[in-house]
Amino acid sequence: MVTQQRAFKEAIPAVLLVTIVVMFSNMSRTIMAPLLYKISEEYQLSPGPASRLYLIISIGFSISLLTSGYVSSKISHRSTIFLSSIVLFCALVLIGFSTHLIILQVGMVLVGIGAGLYPASGLSLLHGLIHSWDRQKAYSLHEIGPHSAMLLAPLVANVFLTFSTWRIAYVVVGVSALVFGMLFYFRIDAGYERGHPPTMTTLMQLLKNPSFLLMILLIGLGLGSMQGVYTLMPLFLVVEGGLPPTYANTLFGLSRAAPLISLLTLGWIPDRIGVRRSIRLFLLMTGTCTIMIGLLKGPLLILFVFLQPAIGALIVPAALGVIQDINRDTSVSVTFSFMLPISTFIATGIVPSFLGFMGDFRSIGAGFLVFGIVMMVVGLAAVYGIPRKSA
Repeated sequence: MVTQQRAFKEAIPAVLLVTIVVMFSNMSRTIMAPLLYKISEEYQLSPGPASRLYLIISIGFSISLLTSGYVSSKISHRSTIFLSSIVLFCALVLIGFSTHLIILQVGMVLVGIGAGLYPASGLSLLHGLIHSWDRQKAYSLHEIGPHSAMLLAPLVANVFLTFSTWRIAYVVVGVSALVFGMLFYFRIDAGYERGHPPTMTTLMQLLKNPSFLLMILLIGLGLGSMQGVYTLMPLFLVVEGGLPPTYANTLFGLSRAAPLISLLTLGWIPDRIGVRRSIRLFLLMTGTCTIMIGLLKGPLLILFVFLQPAIGALIVPAALGVIQDINRDTSVSVTFSFMLPISTFIATGIVPSFLGFMGDFRSIGAGFLVFGIVMMVVGLAAVYGIPRKSA
């Protein structure tokens, strides 16, 4: 079967359900942040070994992203998305019932594998479902999923830590991921196409394409402005911002609502002024906000804690809108499967590690300052490599 492309308004119910699926896919990873203290306490982990649980997830996630094209080439994109939900269910339930550290670590690897199966197939499904002139709107709506996960994860964690345990939180998120995965699979008439397995020849062709390398950087910076900053922001607000822990966590959680508002109200900007100008504008503004977070104190700091994720959330959907123009001879799913592991490594590996290093070397605020400058420089210079057709 072939997916019938449709207008955005007609496809909104399908896009919303896919958005919920990706929300739980991301929550399977983000839920650990507010629960890490309890996990560390129970397993008697110091900060070093505890933080390496993120590395374990990232390894599984990157490997899964790279190999997801092989899976979707055998069972279609819709089946790959459903398989992602099944693996996440098994992983999260395993974590919830783990009795030894090794079982917990195996569960974390499976979380990364399950979450890594989704992105290439999910974005390819949207690409095939929506007419080209409406895809930017679909990508913006889809991006609400990951940001909703970052907003809800601390709230969900607090509920279960108050009335139950961290283990039950993992089990409930796992069951929810499976339920919505089943709803997607049995209710959404899309994603019947199969992916294309990535090959070394294809990878070498893409690596020779400056636009491909640029988009890796742009998406990596966009994700880093959200996910990389996310990992260090609570600690920064308490240690360097001088805020009480409870107030800092509440403020941090509320700030994650800002991307949802901006995506719903400003997602149309690339359609009006063009992708090239939009990405340049978003990078410059996000870089400025990140610099301000590193420099300011008091009420102005709080203002930019809200503004930074609101604007940073607009970078990735704008960049995703030009993926199909990088190499017309390469399928979108293959491009995604090569691009996302590297971009994600930049966002969740290099950026947090750099901010942590700066925290030890000087201050986290200094790390925000340097990262913001990098975003502004890229916004002024590298954006000229965006495919002309998409500008």
